[in-house]
Amino acid sequence: MTWVLFLKRLPMKDRLHRWGMIDSSTCCFCQEEENQCVAVFQCQFTSAVWRKVLMYLGEYNDPQNWMAEARWIASKGLRKGFKGKIRRLCVTVVVYHVWRA
Repeated sequence: MTWVLFLKRLPMKDRLHRWGMIDSSTCCFCQEEENQCVAVFQCQFTSAVWRKVLMYLGEYNDPQNWMAEARWIASKGLRKGFKGKIRRLCVTVVVYHVWRA
């Protein structure tokens, strides 16, 4: 799932709305138009969740925009070892649950 996010192919509400599959493209958390950037990192609710996960991991990265977060994930999450695996797992879990909401 995370690789689909990085390719910007995750079917978020903006895409589903354009395809005529749903009536509304608003985020269920912040009421803005939901797209990949807003839903995962820029929505107030999801950015707070992401900050808490990062704090739990001992990382202090304030969620910015999609490109900044993608660079951070690529630089930190691709490291070998146990901590790299945990980072990748946390990214996948957060993305999956935000997407499912």
